Amino acid sequence: MAHQVIWTKKTLEFFLEHSGMSDFQKQIMIDRCKNVTVIQMSLKYNCSESTVHKEIAKIKRIYDEVQRQHPDELPPRKKSSKELYMDTH
Repeated sequence: MAHQVIWTKKTLEFFLEHSGMSDFQKQIMIDRCKNVTVIQMSLKYNCSESTVHKEIAKIKRIYDEVQRQHPDELPPRKKSSKELYMDTH
């Protein structure tokens, strides 16, 4: 998702403010925007890579919902078949 939307400071702050995400999810989102890898995040937060991937999938769904509610402030994500497969398997 970090590469599917151009994340400016204003866009990121708007999303974090309107998303209702947990602190863990917000930190993952901030790290994704800073191009921190999943492996680095799993080490940083002392959890499995699978846990990080699951949280990223949740964040994507949250983003899609917030974007539907605020289409003027947040651009739609680009979707790919590979991403769809990864999110559902």
